[in-house]
Order: sequence, then C-alpha cells, then structure tokens
Amino acid sequence: MKKTLTIILFLVCNICAFGQDWMLENKGYKYWTDGPLTEDDFQVRKVSDLVNDNSDRLPGYLEWSIDFKEETAKFGNLRMKYTGSETMMDQIQSWVNQDVSRKQALDFLQTEFNIVEAYRRRFQDQLNANPYGYRQIRDLSQRQLASALDAFHMETAYGYDAVALAKYQVQYEEELDSWQETPVTAPAVLDNRYGVRFFAGYSSQIFGNGLSRYLGPTHGMDIGYEFIYKKLNFGLSLYIGSAGQLKEGNFYYDSDKDYNWQKGVNCSSGLALIDLGYTILDKPAFSLRPEFDFGVSFIDQKFPAEFKTEGGNNNSELASFYIQAGMNVGIKLKRALSLTYGNYYYRETSLTFKVFGAHSNFTGIGPVNSINLGLLLDFGFFTDTSFFFL
Repeated sequence: MKKTLTIILFLVCNICAFGQDWMLENKGYKYWTDGPLTEDDFQVRKVSDLVNDNSDRLPGYLEWSIDFKEETAKFGNLRMKYTGSETMMDQIQSWVNQDVSRKQALDFLQTEFNIVEAYRRRFQDQLNANPYGYRQIRDLSQRQLASALDAFHMETAYGYDAVALAKYQVQYEEELDSWQETPVTAPAVLDNRYGVRFFAGYSSQIFGNGLSRYLGPTHGMDIGYEFIYKKLNFGLSLYIGSAGQLKEGNFYYDSDKDYNWQKGVNCSSGLALIDLGYTILDKPAFSLRPEFDFGVSFIDQKFPAEFKTEGGNNNSELASFYIQAGMNVGIKLKRALSLTYGNYYYRETSLTFKVFGAHSNFTGIGPVNSINLGLLLDFGFFTDTSFFFL
C-alpha cells in the first residue's frame, strides 16, 4: 500500500510540475487567433507619470510580434518543412492609458493588431507561393507593415479621430473575414546546386567475347560516392565480386608465377572506377542519369593448396584498363526538403537500376566486352550553397 501511494504521489508531483512549466512558458502572450483583445490583455498605466512628452496622450501601446515557426507538409514522396507564422502580442509589455476611454483604447489597439495580422497573411501567402524567397519577402513585408502602421497612426491621430479609426476598423475586418489563404505547394524546381551521393548495392558482370566460356556472371557488392554540381556528377566507385569456378582449363598461364589457372577453382573480379554522369531528367518520382566510367578491371584466382608456397603471393591476377557507359534509372522512394528561415537542404533516397556496356583488354586474353547490371540503394544530400566544398 505504501509503495502504491508513493507512486501516485510521484505521478501527481510530475503532472503538477509539467503544468507549472507550461503555464510559465505561455504566460503573458496572446495570439491573434485566440480572439479579440480585452482589458485583461493589458496593463493599466497612468502614462503621465511615466513619460515627459506627448506620449501621455496615447490611448495605449501594443507590443506585437510575428512568431515564425517550422511547419511540415507532405506531397507524395516529399516531406517538406517550411516557414509558418503567427501574430502575437505581449500582455506584460502592452498597456492602456487609464485616462483614456477603454473602448477607444481597445478599438485603436485591436485595429493595429488586425493590421499586423493582415500583413502577416500577405507575407505568408507570398511565401507559400514562393518558398525560396523567404528573406526577400520577409524584408519587403516588414517595410510595408511599418509604413502601414505609420499611416494608421497619423491618419487616426493615434485613435482620437473616431471617423478615420472606424474606417480602418471596417477595412481590415472585411479583409480578414474574406481572406482565402494560398496553400503551400512543393517547388516545381529544386535548387540542388551542390550535393553528394552515397550508394551501395548488388552488381553483376556478364562476360562476352569467349570469356563466358570460362567464367560465369559475377555477383558482388558495388559501393561509391559522387559529388554533384547542378546536373553534373563526379565520383569514385568500387566493385568486388565472385566469378565462380573456372569452367575450363587452359584459360591463362601466368608466366611470372609459373602458374596455369586451374579448372574448378574459384575466381574473383573487381573494378575501381572514376564515374562521370549527367542527369538528363529529374522528376519527383524518378531520374535518368547517363554515365561514363573508366578505371581498372581485374580477375584473379587464388592458388589451390598444392600450388601454394610458404611466404609467397599465392594469387594470380589479370588486370586491364576498363571503360563502361550506360544508364542509371533512379526510383525515388523518399524525399525531404527543408526551406525554413531561408535555408535550403534537400535529401532523397532512391532505388537505382543500372545497365552498362563495358570493354576491357586483358593481356594474354584479348579484348572482352561485358554487360553490367546493378540494383543500388543511394542516398543524396543537397544544398543551394557550396557547403560540401568548403
């Protein structure tokens, strides 16, 4: 029983502490969406005791701000973060003049709050239509809002001109009531100027030109990375695979090691390549990227036990200059775009199918053509600045 009471007391204390933290965090702020301003949202001050200029004639003061926050939207395989906004006021720093009619003060301050909200909505609509333009749109909107508030203060004589104030009230209430927000949309074109891509997966070489008589298709792992500038791709890749057992003898005699490759012994193959590609099509669901690679190809066979020598290099290897060209077809599984506060980061995960034709020329074997197939999982990271090249 005592243990149960202790647990209950612990839970109650934590719930109370959470509630106090939440109240302290949110105390003193009111959002425009919380409803019209009331007397309870303001401090009451005798302004003439606080200032020595004409400010004592002000009906009140509104400490407003626009709260920028991160929002998330989903468009098919794209998850996008963008900048949202809300209009808010500080109840602690905002006040009404005790010597001025409360209705007059509240009408004046509510209209000012409405003006701020109207310009916030205009800003948000422009940003939703053009997510890349955060800094330019924000700076222009701030200047326009400051000018609108100056005009409001002057034309209404800070709320003392009841006719002008009523005109502003009606104008902005109608605008807010009839407002149709522009929904945020995914950018039609992504600004992926700089990036890096990592990939790994399965690849296979299918030999031709008589080599298929001795070796079957290879199976192995293909890994690498590429740097990206706009549509250009440049990188390195490495392939290591198994070619299975040599199907026939008299394939190759290694004169340096006095070794004749043996039938029935496992062989391996590999590639070390420099990759050059160019993206010709980049859609939300897929991409097409022709690619040309060059480097070194090798096939080797480890000596059987009876040929091994103690302390020696018990391996025979064929090597050749190698070129290949083909197409990468990327199926985009998941994309993420962040456009918050004027920053730009984009990443995507793709399943890439590759089909390449290749040529090599092994000493003692002659020219060999092959078809290379692959299924890779690749991860791309992009930005609109030279972040990856700093």
